[in-house]
This record gives sequence, structure tokens and C-alpha cells, in this order.
Amino acid sequence: MDVRQAKKKQTPLLLLAVIISLLVSLLVQLPALTDKYRIITDLQNFYWLARANDPTLFSTDYIYMIGQDIIMVNWGEIRLFFLPVSLGHSLLFFVTSYFLDYLWVSKIVIFVLMPISVIYLFKLGQFLDNTQTGLTLSLFFAYFIAASPDALALAHGFQRAFTAPLVIIFLYSFIKQQYILTATIIFVSTLFYFPLFPIMVLTYGLGFCSIGSSFPISLQLDRHKLLPFIISLAFSVVPIALVFAMNWDVIDFSKPLEPLPNLSSNGSLVDNPHFQTGGYVPLFFAFPFLGQAGLFDTGGDALNFLTLMILSGFMLIVLGRASLTNLPVSVWYLLVAGLTMYVLAIIFVFGLSSLVIYLPSRYSRATLLVAILFFVGLNWVEFVMALPQWLSKNHRIIRLFLFSVITFVLVIFFVGWLSPFSLPVLPMFFLIGVIVMGVLIPFGGTIVFWLVTSNQPLSRYKIVLAIFIALITIFMMVIHIHIVGPQTINPTKPERDLYEFVALLPKGALLAGEPKFMTNIPLFSKRSVLFRGLHPKNDYAILDFFTAKYTNSPNEITDFCKKYNVTYLAVDVETFNPSYLAEGDFFYEPYNSYITEMLVGKTNFILPNRPPIFQSDSLRVIPCN
Repeated sequence: MDVRQAKKKQTPLLLLAVIISLLVSLLVQLPALTDKYRIITDLQNFYWLARANDPTLFSTDYIYMIGQDIIMVNWGEIRLFFLPVSLGHSLLFFVTSYFLDYLWVSKIVIFVLMPISVIYLFKLGQFLDNTQTGLTLSLFFAYFIAASPDALALAHGFQRAFTAPLVIIFLYSFIKQQYILTATIIFVSTLFYFPLFPIMVLTYGLGFCSIGSSFPISLQLDRHKLLPFIISLAFSVVPIALVFAMNWDVIDFSKPLEPLPNLSSNGSLVDNPHFQTGGYVPLFFAFPFLGQAGLFDTGGDALNFLTLMILSGFMLIVLGRASLTNLPVSVWYLLVAGLTMYVLAIIFVFGLSSLVIYLPSRYSRATLLVAILFFVGLNWVEFVMALPQWLSKNHRIIRLFLFSVITFVLVIFFVGWLSPFSLPVLPMFFLIGVIVMGVLIPFGGTIVFWLVTSNQPLSRYKIVLAIFIALITIFMMVIHIHIVGPQTINPTKPERDLYEFVALLPKGALLAGEPKFMTNIPLFSKRSVLFRGLHPKNDYAILDFFTAKYTNSPNEITDFCKKYNVTYLAVDVETFNPSYLAEGDFFYEPYNSYITEMLVGKTNFILPNRPPIFQSDSLRVIPCN
């Protein structure tokens, strides 16, 4: 078979992989595409992109302080805003926001990143094994990335969304020895997501090592491999230097707002209440696996990894150690590099109390998932072909395994039935069900593929069976992605009314109010807020607001508004009910403890009785004057 015939044979399968990946992307993004208020949480950080079309917005901005978090450059009539820590990503969004609202830009990014990733994975799998392996590798990626809530999710369009595509192109070019492209991706990583840079540099560096029989490790500095690497490092110095210059105040691009004093900015990170239980970003909430310093940020990522580990375990049992050799050495290097950076970040956080090289989970979550995805995807074809023969030889082991699983489930059921409060029975069954669905979905898709592409003619029985299995598989996939995948916010009707009203207020308005409502106002209403629930800053301003909110003195409200130049207060009158106050869950720590102590003995709050200029259900906007 010549090259032209081989390409013709692979094209339908590649096209199939791309179409399936786009359909899966549409499944993930459909709620966001049909509702402008359905967004992934961290998109609120990009509210400042509204300045691309209206530079008069956010003249007072205490969330992102110009000159510290965002660089503003004036070139004649052009005002350019960008984040130094993500130069390429912020510039991309800033430029495209001139033509399309940045809310929608973030929602359609997946339809570009997903097919690019799938195409490179398909070609890499084909290069390493065959066309069927390319298909399975790309489809495993499309499915598990669609069901990824944070680490590799493409749906949110943030800097992290570029992690998987960049790593895939990096591995593809590195394995195929296309070192100019590999070096280019290293440089591009500094423009989109900085944690990728040290991982890729370490992976590339390990590629210079050679393991021989006489001497364990030797260096092979091939000129064609070394020169692009050095050039990429030289170019990468510029964006890296820009970030450090900004962090160390070496360069002052503009005059920042005077930052408000904070309660918890001093002391070690370990003692900082923001990073403790009850704080905004606890370092651990399931030690040592989950949390900002854990191997994974979220339980969804851990569930996906556990699902892939179970599939990997089956492969190791059926294929033996040969399955490990199917994983390219570059992927092992990537895994070593990610875990090395994770350990270094742990040392920086707990030993040096520093986030200078980011939170530890930024390095482990992506590399672990990418490595395990490659292992499963590259071994899947060989595994399903060897599985029937293995099952016939080990039917006793299968019966023992099924007996053990059934016994385990029955024990949990009866323990929960006899003493329903002794174990979290329902959550345990729920987690088991999610993992089982994740394991069964690849098998269902494979059975359909073999039924349709088998050499024997398709009978009515096979067609009906294929359709039935396909429907069951698709149903489980939809449920699994809905449970584990990216979750969008869904504001209530009163909240949506609030955002629409606030958008009509003067552009110079500054609001203070319930933190969860304040988080969305800069993004949806394009108006400034004193603080918000997302990444809370300005600690004393937050406490002063709650003092003014729960007061029986009109002077305290007036003094608060004058002190911070606040023009409107947004409150939820339900938060004044005795039942809400008795619950004592007002905000993150350390604020909650202060607020709880401050409320002792206080009653007869006057703010609910002030005449509002807007009201929707329990939400009200009250002018400070």
C-alpha cells in the first residue's frame, strides 16, 4: 500500500474522531451557548476586557489594580491591556473582544482546541502503532477531557484550557524529533500558561539523557536537538523577565490604585487563614490528594484519574509489563518532570512560604492525567483484542472478582440499611456508580466499533445490537460528563434582574454588597465593586461592609460609604433572618469569625428598612445617599 492509499484509508477515521470530539464539545458547552449567564466560575477574572470597547469603565478598580495585576500601555489612541503572567492568552482575548464579546470568545475556544488536540493525537497514535490506536487515543482524550472539571478542561477558555493542546503538540513533535516545533511550543507556553514552561524544559532536558549498558546515564548533545532548545530558552527570557519585573516592582507601567490594607497578608502561607479549612483556597481538603497543594484540585479530576487507573490495572493484568513499553519514553519524562515540579512547589509552599513557582497542583494534575491517558489510549486496541482469550483462560479469577464485588456492594447496602447514619452510604454508591460508568463507556464504544467494522457482513441482529449499545453508551457518557465535567454558574431570576439593573447605573458607580453577587457584577454589569466572593481582597473593607450592613445606626452606613466612595449597596434581606444569623455562615475565613463575633448582641438592623431603588424577590439595591 503506497502513501496515498494509506492516507485515504486513515482520513475517514480521522474525520470521525474530529466529528465525535466536536459533538462531545457541543454537549459540554450547550448550556453556556444558550445562556450568556452560564459561565465557568473563573471567567469573572476577565471582566476588565470590557475596556477594549469602553476605556471609561472601571475607573475605580479595587479587584485588579492597574500596574500590579494588569499592564496598561498607551500607544497614541490605542490602549492595550494584558496580563504579564499570560501575555499571549490575554492579548488574544483582548484583540478578539473588539469583534466578539469576550464572554462568547471563552465559550467557543473549545471548538478550536479540541479538534487540534484530536488531530495531533490521532497522528501520534498512528505513528507509534496504527490507525486504530490513533483513533482510540484521540477519542479517549475527547471523552475524558470533556469530563474534566478543572485540570485539562477546554471548556472554560482560560489559560489552563491551553495546557492539554500545548502538551500534546509538544509530545508529538518531541517524539517525532521535530525539535524546532518542540522548542517553539516551549516558548509559547510562557505566553499562555507559565507552569507548563518548567515541565517542558525538564522533559526536553531529560531527552538529552541516554541510558546505556556500560554507564547508567550519559548525555547526548545532538546539535540539531540542542540549538532549538537554547534558542527557545533565550526567547522565553523576555516574558519571564516581564513577570518578575512586575512582581518585584522593577517596572511601573502605570499608577496603581492605593491598595487597601489586609488582615492576612503577613505571616506564612501555612498559617494564612485564606489557605486553611474554611478559607477561600484551602491547601488541602482531602489530604494528601485534593486541594491546592494536593495532587488534584478537585474530586472530579481525582475520579477521572481513578477511572483511568482501573482501566490501566486491567491492561497490566491482561498484557503484563509489555503494556508499559508501549508508553513512549517522552511521556515518562513528562511524568517525572511534573512530579519534580510538584515536589519543588511543595517545598516552596511549606518550607519557604512562597507561591513564586505556583501552587503544587498546577504541575501534578495535568501531567498525571496526560500520562495515564496516553497509557490507556496506546494500549487499548491490543488490550481489547487480547481480552477474550485471557477471559477464557482465567474464568475462575473472573468469578472470584465478580463474587468479591457483589459481596462488597451487599455489605455496604446492609450496613447502611441497618445503621443508615454510620456510613455515607449514598455518596459511596454515587462515587462507585460514577467510576463504573467511566470504565464501561470505553468498552461500549469499542464494542460498537468492532460490530460495525468487522469483516463479517452486518446482519439485522448486529445492527440492532450496535444501536442499542451505542444508545446506552451515549446515555452513560452524557450522565458522566454532566456529573463530573465543567460546571457553569446558573444565576437565579432575581440575580439576573440585579445584573441587568446594575448595568444601567452610571459608569462611575461603585457597589458594595453580598460577596457572591458582587463577583458577577463586573463581568455581567460592567460596573466596579469594592470586593467580591471570588479571590477576596481588601480585608478591612469587607469587614467594614458587614459592620455597616448589620448596624442599627444610620451614621455607620453613611461613614462606610464615604470612607470607600461607595455609591450603592446591594443586599439580600434573607440574610437578616434569625435563622440565617444563627447558622453563622457569612463568608470565608478569617472574615467569618470576625463577623460572627461582631454580631453578638446585635438586633434591629435598619438596612432592610431603607427604601431601595431596585428590588427583585429578596435582592435590593439601596443608594448610599
